[in-house]
Amino acid sequence: MSVKECTHHKNKSQKLLRKLCSFFLILAFIVLLTFLITWAILQPRKPRFTLQDATIFSFNVSAPILLSSNFQVTVSSHNPNSRIGVYYDKLNIYASYKNQQITYFTGIQPVYQGHHDTNVWSPFVYGTDKTRVIVIVSIVSFIILIIIYIYQRCLNTTPFCLIHPSF
Repeated sequence: MSVKECTHHKNKSQKLLRKLCSFFLILAFIVLLTFLITWAILQPRKPRFTLQDATIFSFNVSAPILLSSNFQVTVSSHNPNSRIGVYYDKLNIYASYKNQQITYFTGIQPVYQGHHDTNVWSPFVYGTDKTRVIVIVSIVSFIILIIIYIYQRCLNTTPFCLIHPSF
């Protein structure tokens, strides 16, 4: 007598594997579709940061090779999104010149920015450094050139122009 084999239950593990793969594929598709629909509805855009003003209160170069600086900068941030608010958990500001940091980090307090909202910050930025002599000479000459340019521009345009080292 011959032995009968049932081919119906032979590939049980392959069917289970096929079902698991199809489940994860459908789950990935649903997650991707949800993400795309959410993105299409909200249309998120990055906030825009603008440096509005920079005032130099002190910028001293003294012996032995010491730089001390004190700036006040006014920075604004505009949220262009119509349906999304932004929470700034940690904001740091510092001054740099030619990719070299010349002041310490100054922290700005955490804040929530609503949709189509603009925030303005005016922190003081301080710095003391003993190693950046080349940068000091470059910055001083750069500031002198800017002041000369502003002075010449004011003389050529209007008779009553206030000159102060703001950018």
